[in-house]
Order: sequence, then C-alpha cells, then structure tokens
Amino acid sequence: MTSSDIIAIITTITSVSAFAIAILTFKKDRNKSNQDFLFQEKVLAYKELIFHVNFIFESFFDIMDEMLDHEGSNIKWEKFLNKESEYYDGLIADFYNSIFSALPTIPSDIYKELIKFGQDSTQFITSAFDKNEALTIEAHEKLDKNLINILIL
Repeated sequence: MTSSDIIAIITTITSVSAFAIAILTFKKDRNKSNQDFLFQEKVLAYKELIFHVNFIFESFFDIMDEMLDHEGSNIKWEKFLNKESEYYDGLIADFYNSIFSALPTIPSDIYKELIKFGQDSTQFITSAFDKNEALTIEAHEKLDKNLINILIL
C-alpha cells in the first residue's frame, strides 16, 4: 500500500463518518422539530377547549340569573328561552366541534371529562327550559365540578 492509498482510505473513512454524523444530526433535529410541533398543537387544542369550557360555564350564569329573576308567566319564559336556545345550543355544538377537532391530540381521560361536561351542559339547558330552579342549580354545581376536574387534568 502506498501513501496515496492510505490517504484515500483515511479520507473515505472521514467522509463516511461526517456523512453518518450529518444524517444522525438531521434525524435528531427532525424528531425534535416534530415533537415541538406536536407540543404546540396540544397547547393550542387545550387552549381552545379550556376557552370553550370557561365561556360556556360563564354564559350559563346569565341564564341562571334570568331564571331566578324572572317573575313572568311560563309562556313568557318559554318565549325568552326560544330566542336564547339557539345561542346556547350553538355554544354546545361549537364545543363538541372543538373536542372532535382536538381528538388526535388529547388523552382519553380528558376526552371523557370534556364529553361529560358537554352532556351536563345540555342537561343544564334542559333544566333551565323546564324552569326547575332546584335542578338547574344542581346542574350548574355539577358543571362546576366538571370544570374543576378538567382543569386538574
């Protein structure tokens, strides 16, 4: 073996090593980039879901106040709620849409709590429509517990 052969072998080994290091670095960076992207998606999904949960919970205070302060007949109450029902049903529908769009990024325990909150929200609206104060207050307390469970998770 001549010195030029040895230099060629050393150069080849160095080139292959540099290429392998470059590939490993690229894979590591790509993996980190994917993890960062998934983390950002999860944060955005949680942010949107928590916004909907809080907004629905707070907006139900308005309907509770209206129900407790309402001194008219049941017919007037039904007319009021018929106007408002589309708004509240729309809130729940938007909430479910947010859940389903975030489904790939949220764990199953959070998904179950969010669905439970949606179901209890529907129950709250139904009890408010019936103008049953005791059931409405109980449903709102249930929503409060669900909200705390969601925030804990």
